[in-house]
Amino acid sequence: MIIVNAGDYRAVLGKRGRAIELSKDYKPNCTSERIRIEKLRGVIYDGYLNGQLSVARALGNWHMKGSKGSNSPLSSEPELEEVVLTEEDEFLIIGCDGLWDVMSSQCAVTIVK
Repeated sequence: MIIVNAGDYRAVLGKRGRAIELSKDYKPNCTSERIRIEKLRGVIYDGYLNGQLSVARALGNWHMKGSKGSNSPLSSEPELEEVVLTEEDEFLIIGCDGLWDVMSSQCAVTIVK
């Protein structure tokens, strides 16, 4: 299975009742994202990219990306993760920050199981 993440969701694999996170949360406060954002003259206000978005990478939101080919602090550069599934893998949960801001990955896996 290949997971492609542009930052505005999290993929969690349920494996024998345990949560295995298959993607990163690209929040503006993450150290590597903060550095990238600041290099591109973006700012982080109260955890929000340019005071507007709670994620640092996303598809869409063209009003923040500028013209095609311009360097924007909001990136749509995807993260790729390849996972070889086994018989222990039960299900996959894909959710946006609306879920993960109120629930841990393990809690979600426990509820689904």
